[in-house]
Amino acid sequence: MYTMWILDTNVQNIIDYIANKSEFTEKEIKKKLKIKENEIRKVLYKLQELGIVYPIGSLIIKEGKYDFKWGTKITDIEKIYEVIIEKELKVLEEEKSKEQEIIYYCEECRLSYDFDTAEENDFKCTECGYLLIQKTNDKIFKINEKIEELKKLLEKVKTEKIKAKA
Repeated sequence: MYTMWILDTNVQNIIDYIANKSEFTEKEIKKKLKIKENEIRKVLYKLQELGIVYPIGSLIIKEGKYDFKWGTKITDIEKIYEVIIEKELKVLEEEKSKEQEIIYYCEECRLSYDFDTAEENDFKCTECGYLLIQKTNDKIFKINEKIEELKKLLEKVKTEKIKAKA
């Protein structure tokens, strides 16, 4: 199942740090937030894919050590979260559309079947022959939970932005 990187606290801290900055370096983030550089870089690459940040270039600090400079295309924190959450919601909705509400489950083998496959096999497990039971697909429930988490996160960002303006 798809994991939502945006719900990670370190990711949110990085986004909070780069919002309202036109340029920043990976070492700045590392020093301020105490996060490993490779983790910072992974987040920045994802943000780059979404068009939120872009690489400017590298700076040589000393003796072959590099620090990478980045620029921000979107500096409004609410807009950053909207772009990310919109993409995450799209992925979750696609995943949800591929799932069926009702599945047929073998309690013995713990295998799941869609309706067509279950019907073809007279609602019996192809592995052990046990009768399949009808069950609500837990994946859909979990996807819906993630969708709600994302919506709550966006609402939280909007609320905090309003508080900051007041």
